[in-house]
Amino acid sequence: DHFEHVDRIRQRLQEYEGPNYELSHCTVQFKDNTKKRVRATTFKWIGDQRELKDGEFDLKDYQMYRLESNKS
Repeated sequence: DHFEHVDRIRQRLQEYEGPNYELSHCTVQFKDNTKKRVRATTFKWIGDQRELKDGEFDLKDYQMYRLESNKS
């Protein structure tokens, strides 16, 4: 169920980040030739803006990090 999945993610995010995020809805527009748009659920930062910094997230790097940390 979608709502149960979102609630599990919310709980995990709250365990890691505390109360710094809130559930939010948005529209995602694909950049392919279809120009398809879908409604989505995301988490919006509501914490102190000074805690944020510019950066990048690389899913492959994160997955490798998780694999390595699970070996120990």
